[in-house]
Amino acid sequence: MYKTAPDRNARRRIQTGLFLVALMLGSGCLGATDEIVEQPEPSVVIASVVIEGSPTTASHLIIANVVIEEGTAPYIANWRLDGALVQTSNSLTYDAGFLSVGTHTIEVELTDSRGASAVS
Repeated sequence: MYKTAPDRNARRRIQTGLFLVALMLGSGCLGATDEIVEQPEPSVVIASVVIEGSPTTASHLIIANVVIEEGTAPYIANWRLDGALVQTSNSLTYDAGFLSVGTHTIEVELTDSRGASAVS
């Protein structure tokens, strides 16, 4: 009896195109099949950030929400406030709290379940 261990990288090495597979059994029977392997569609994430609130006074609460246009759930969100990573989670909402008056940057790097990512 002949066994092979699964090759975890085999899927990555398969090329697109038409393949013909033939198998000759010990009994002399011959089997054949053809298979067309197509390139999978690339995974894409398209998202934008919507801000609730405006830091015009120290009493304004700022909340950022991701609006996803394309991608495959679930998502991992890396939220940044003024360039510093402040939250990594599967939450599509970031509560920035009460920010000082001024200009701030809130951005999110969103990665979907297929590994595609985007920054908004």
